[in-house]
This record gives sequence, structure tokens and C-alpha cells, in this order.
Amino acid sequence: MNKRLFRLRTNMRNKITTFRKIAKSLNSHCATLIGSSFDPFGSYYFRLLNWASQQSRPLVAIVHPDEMISIRRSFVLPSENQYKRVKNIAKLNFVDYVILSRKLAHDPWCLKALRPKFVIFQHDNPVYHKKLFSVLSQYFPQVHFKVAPFKQERNFQSQAVSLSSARNIFKDYRNKICKRLILLAKKSEAQIGKISAILTYEDKIVAEAYNSDKGEHAEILLLSQNRLNKTLDKYSLYVLIPPCIMCAEAIFRSNIKKVYYLYNYGDNLGIKYLKSKGVSIKKYIGKR
Repeated sequence: MNKRLFRLRTNMRNKITTFRKIAKSLNSHCATLIGSSFDPFGSYYFRLLNWASQQSRPLVAIVHPDEMISIRRSFVLPSENQYKRVKNIAKLNFVDYVILSRKLAHDPWCLKALRPKFVIFQHDNPVYHKKLFSVLSQYFPQVHFKVAPFKQERNFQSQAVSLSSARNIFKDYRNKICKRLILLAKKSEAQIGKISAILTYEDKIVAEAYNSDKGEHAEILLLSQNRLNKTLDKYSLYVLIPPCIMCAEAIFRSNIKKVYYLYNYGDNLGIKYLKSKGVSIKKYIGKR
């Protein structure tokens, strides 16, 4: 092995780390955090990470694992596995640390542990970003939340691997609610996340929705279908993943009392909000 290759591999190993290893070594409010699938890695992610590194250094990239990404891509695996994606990012000289984790970069736990100066977001629903930034800024006033000034334009489905090659990752649901949530998610044309929601009354499905290609969230679209219905307190809401803080507030306003989610995902802000308002929210364990 030549010296240049040896130095490259050593540098990569030093970059790939954990929250615990770097939490105490980072200076307060200096680092930039960004989290994503980083798949498939091409010009968009190169540009995104380069731009993020220009906000402040060190740049900490949180790479999300295969299962987590697949949930948001209508149960389609990323084109490269999580370890390959970690190595892709570690090769970049403008990325200082790489962490493989289910944590979102804006998760309050991450913000407390790493004390960043900036947290970078990709283009999504601006209404959601406004609400999220407003909530987080109350608890982390020294953190700046920024949205990248350019968009990603591609279809995940075209380059991803079918879930049939990884059946061990997900449960083989036969329950009608679970199956319907998964089928609805597959219909979504959203780029950031293919998420679904179902409204039931007396165990019967009465309405359903999924994230739109404009970034509108499934829960908001579902509730807008029933905005004239004043008796939603007797209905139950089922969602693929826990609602975000924006959707949680809409759910509370709708007077829904019971919310169920199929997979763990996200920052738990929506879960905490609903619980604080007396709304029952639980992980749904459907019969298989």
C-alpha cells in the first residue's frame, strides 16, 4: 500500500465517529450539522455538503441507515448501503466528521449534545420549516436553522433497490390498516418523504391521503378533507410515521383523540406535543 492511500484510509477512519466521541471536543456554537440519506451520491449532495461547509466548520454529516431511508421512500432501499454511503462522505475534504445514526440533525438530543452553530435543511415544505424553526428557536436560540438555496430534482424510485431483496428489514403486515398505509405511501410522488395517513371511524377507513409532490404533508391533506366535520373526537388517525410538530398542532385542533403510527421515525416533537395536550399517541401493533 502506497503512503498516499494509507493516509487517505487513515483520514477516513478518523472522520467516521460517534456522537459520544466528538460531543466534548466540539466548541460550542461552531459546528454545522446536516443529516440525510446522501443517496445516490452525486453532484447534488456534493454541492449541498460543500455549501454547508461554507457556513461554519467543522461540518458534521449524519448519514441515515438503510431501514430509516426505506421507510420514507415507500419501502425501497437506497442504491448504496449505509456503510458505503458513510465512506463516500468521509472521502470529502470539506466534511470533518461522519456519523451513522437514526437521529435527525435537528433532533433536540443532537442540538444539546453537539451545540452547533448551524443546522442545514434541504428544500421541503416552507410552512413546515417555519413552524419547526419557531419551536426549536425557543429552546436553542443560539442555533441558526438554514435551508439550502437549491433543490434536489430526481426520483428515488428510479435508482433504488426493491424491498423484495430485503424482506428481513420490514414486517410482513397482513393487517388492513398497515397494508393500506404502505400501499398509500407507494402512491406518493413526494421527493423528500413518501408518507401516508388514514382516518377511521368505528374501525372503518373513511379517508386517506399521502404526501404530495409539492411537499404537503399527508396529515394536513387528510384533515383538510374533513374540515367541516366537527365530530373528529370519535375518529382515529393512523400515520406511517409519527406526525411532525406542524401536523401535531393540526391534529390537536381537529379534536382527534387517538393517533397511531406504524414506524418509529423523527425528532419526537410531534409526539411530545400531542401528549402534552392529552391526545393519545401510540405505536400501532397490527395483527399479522
